[in-house]
Amino acid sequence: DFVALSLNKLPNKEVRNIKIRVKNISNQSLNIAVIDVKYLDVDGNTLTGETLEANNIGPGKTVTVKVPNNKNAVNIFYKVSLISGDNIYLMAH
Repeated sequence: DFVALSLNKLPNKEVRNIKIRVKNISNQSLNIAVIDVKYLDVDGNTLTGETLEANNIGPGKTVTVKVPNNKNAVNIFYKVSLISGDNIYLMAH
């Protein structure tokens, strides 16, 4: 594993003021980590999606990215879709 993701808080009836912390848990500098976010309705269906970027994450460092607010979504699903550094390039399925 190269990055660990965590939220500053969980959605509460809507997606508002949520941030994703992207921690580089590797010993390599990462130029970019791309995070795919899906906004979910009360039934767990996808409403829409966003692609977020965290840039220049040194080994052991954390970068925080803001998730755009969505008053129609009650939850989010998020995952890393791409990691790139000088000596690494990984793309998720």
